[in-house]
Amino acid sequence: KQAGAMTFVDGSQMAGALPVAPYLDSIDVFATSDHKFLLNAVRGVGYCYIRKSLQRRLVPTNAGWKAGAVPLESFFGPEMRLSQTASRFDNSLNWLAAIVDEAALSLFDRFGIDTVFNRNSELVNLLRDRLAEIGQQPISLPPVNQSTIVAIPLDDTDPTTLLKHLKARDVVCRARDGNLRLAVHFYNNADDIDRLVGALKSC
Repeated sequence: KQAGAMTFVDGSQMAGALPVAPYLDSIDVFATSDHKFLLNAVRGVGYCYIRKSLQRRLVPTNAGWKAGAVPLESFFGPEMRLSQTASRFDNSLNWLAAIVDEAALSLFDRFGIDTVFNRNSELVNLLRDRLAEIGQQPISLPPVNQSTIVAIPLDDTDPTTLLKHLKARDVVCRARDGNLRLAVHFYNNADDIDRLVGALKSC
């Protein structure tokens, strides 16, 4: 900030799981995909917040017709007249993904992100506690850096064998950078966590 640099945040692992709004005052650009915690299994829609004071300074490199000052009129060459609002960054939609987004995002409208966050906090705390009970100590992070994602060091465990063992017991997760990567969301429950713990104990 002091040097005049813009701050860009990739919020793909945050949006839908944790509140975003409290952080927007301190960043310039926040971008996220729709297929992680925003629940769109189809994928194909991205969202981007750009601080209002920066919007006219930034020029899209591949502006489409929706970015014009007057859509369907402003893009006739040789020079395109861009919208003076955030719509200058709009692009053509992936319509199928947009339809799924409408349904998925309605869940967040219905319950509110604070309710989702509180539920996720309960689940991730339960997950950490249950893992500790069986001697699987998650990587420790300061509270401000914690999310709904929990990582357990794999040490000498073969990740391919472990993931196959877990999948056979209806536990889907990933191995990343020498860790078993687990994530919960509001649709999970204590039974899901018990099933994971039982599967790890039976390895």
